[in-house]
Amino acid sequence: MLENRAVKPDLDHEIMRCVINDAGHVIFASPALCWALGLSAAHIIEKPADKILNFIGHDDHFETIKSGMYEVVLNRNERDPLMVQARADKVRTPKGEAYLVLWLDNDEKSLRKEHREFSRAATQLADIASRFGSHTLNNAVSS
Repeated sequence: MLENRAVKPDLDHEIMRCVINDAGHVIFASPALCWALGLSAAHIIEKPADKILNFIGHDDHFETIKSGMYEVVLNRNERDPLMVQARADKVRTPKGEAYLVLWLDNDEKSLRKEHREFSRAATQLADIASRFGSHTLNNAVSS
């Protein structure tokens, strides 16, 4: 077995997360996030992230958001907005592309992992989303 083999990223359907490119557009949204927003992936992917979520106390220029913990409001379709805790990871793929990976959690269970685990998983998720295209990844995750 190879020791430097990449770890398979966690594609758990129950985790709300998304990947945002440097232009502020969503390139990946997990099935759990789509469900929480009341929207299909087709209505989220390649759309400005500020249409579906807002950082409390920050301007929504996603390039200014740094890695760390935040409170985020989900702008849910035909429902009241929902405030959740979020972890943001600013990552660069092996090709040098910058992405913001958001882990959203309304009960804070999934945000209890070690920083190193999140950072590695965020980089891998952003890399996969950028290489295979957002529609392909969303279809693979939901099947």
